[in-house]
Amino acid sequence: MRPALPLSILIIACAAACAHQQQPAPEEVVRETPMAPAPPSSSPAPTVVASPEPPARCPVLRVHFAFDEALIKSEDLPALDKVARCLRVNAAQRIVIEGNADERGTEEYNLMLSAKRAASVERYLEQLGVSRAQMDSVSYGDERPLCNEHQESCWAQNRRVALLPQ
Repeated sequence: MRPALPLSILIIACAAACAHQQQPAPEEVVRETPMAPAPPSSSPAPTVVASPEPPARCPVLRVHFAFDEALIKSEDLPALDKVARCLRVNAAQRIVIEGNADERGTEEYNLMLSAKRAASVERYLEQLGVSRAQMDSVSYGDERPLCNEHQESCWAQNRRVALLPQ
């Protein structure tokens, strides 16, 4: 019969063996470790009851247009993509798409142009998978300016579509 090793020698030997194993960096663990079910436990895990959170509201957004244009600028596409993702995830979320124009042009022309701008944004969001039922459009023409000075920098602010969560 062999003499028993003292417990302290066994602990030191085990710790030394474990220390020589290379441990992956925490980032590698997150990327490479698949989600596995937790091993069975002798005591039941506490039950966490999460109260349903209201869906996140999609961001307010303004998209600006060139003079006498209804084409969406490429610089505004990433922000519109973000709104589209939000609307697809939150099917109950609705938005109002408000078309606006600057003060130049007749009242009828500005209403028509701002309606085209709103329709352009609505079509783009629909192409990204947003339900038409989630969107309402309205055309204000030049009735709701953000800036009232009679200069290009001000008019540029007023040539816009605002996307507002309801």
